[in-house]
Amino acid sequence: MKHTRLIKTIACAGIILMLAGCTTKDGEKKDLSAIPEAIVSFFKKDGKAKNKDDGKPAKDDKAVKDDKSSKDKGKTEKKATETDTSKKKTETKPSSSDTKSTAEETHTGPSIAVFVPGIMADSPIYAMLADGVKNAVTQYNYDKKASDKAELYILEAGTNQAQWPTKLTSLAATKKYDVIISSNPSLPELVKPIIKQYPKQKFILMDAELEGNPNVYTMRYNQYEQAYLTGYIAGLMSKNHKAALIAAQEYPVMNEIIYPYFEKGCKAAYAKTEVAIRIVGNWYDANKGAVIADSLINNGFDVLLPICGGASQGVINSAKNKGIYVTWFDNNGFDKAPGTIISSTTLKQKEMADIVTANYLAGILEWGKADMVGVADKYVAFVQDDPNYISTVPDKIRKKMAKVVHSIETGKLDVTK
Repeated sequence: MKHTRLIKTIACAGIILMLAGCTTKDGEKKDLSAIPEAIVSFFKKDGKAKNKDDGKPAKDDKAVKDDKSSKDKGKTEKKATETDTSKKKTETKPSSSDTKSTAEETHTGPSIAVFVPGIMADSPIYAMLADGVKNAVTQYNYDKKASDKAELYILEAGTNQAQWPTKLTSLAATKKYDVIISSNPSLPELVKPIIKQYPKQKFILMDAELEGNPNVYTMRYNQYEQAYLTGYIAGLMSKNHKAALIAAQEYPVMNEIIYPYFEKGCKAAYAKTEVAIRIVGNWYDANKGAVIADSLINNGFDVLLPICGGASQGVINSAKNKGIYVTWFDNNGFDKAPGTIISSTTLKQKEMADIVTANYLAGILEWGKADMVGVADKYVAFVQDDPNYISTVPDKIRKKMAKVVHSIETGKLDVTK
């Protein structure tokens, strides 16, 4: 019995020594194949060892080592992949603060809004305004870096004049635009209350007049001369000595300048000319324009001047159907109805809008000033070289018109006296 215990003790000690020899200095296990089968069988039963915790078969030591090595390798690779992905995300996706900073850098240049009190397609004067501003902005931006470029926004406010104040106020309320540029004689009265509400807002108003307001610059065309020349040819061409102006709406410039000087021009050509004015009530109703024109024609009026936006087309159609004449305002309209339209007294709105906008961008615009340009400045012109003018208007009348235009250009004739 004692011998048996001694043998077992020696065997256990041997096993311990063998196991110790299977462990490296760093604590890693050596291959168990180095242990004699007799000793290994002491720990195995049928080649399998039991896990005393769950009774499930355990892998042999070599398999455990390989599995551990594989898992460690997998973890290392996964960690490397995650690190790599994280690095890529950091490199390709800027932080929200960086994005905000970049966005702010792109908005350092001037910001301009064009407020169109109508629709450009129906009103050449507004299309010319937008084109002139666009050209000035394009030229300004040519040699500028992105952050210094001028930004441009164009808003068409539509033909309902009652909505213009609200839409213009809303545009100013955004506080996005350093200056709002527009064109209409009624605008000075609209911007006054807006400036009180938004005292930093600047306005450039074409075809309008307001002097002495430090937030506003205005450029008007000499509509005394423009209306006078239009009336003068109407008086010369009317066989019945009856001419009429059809306006979209009543407003100060219409009531105080355009209609009175149209009438003055008619009577200068023929003193007994009868002159009338009719109001459409809006800037778009072509049917109503035609009805008003028909009524005037039926009462003997044979020359009509429409200043009513889209409603003007109704006037032209009526004139063509009844064989009477139309005079045209603001742009060259001869091609709208050759043989019916006898004159075009134009404004160089595009060129002037370009100059004024360029002056603003250059920082040399004089705020509070109200400028005016006319025939002598070449910004108001009576078109005399259009083939339709030459073929429709008799030579004798064309010569009379050339003479009166020359008198205004040279200052010999002041139509306001």
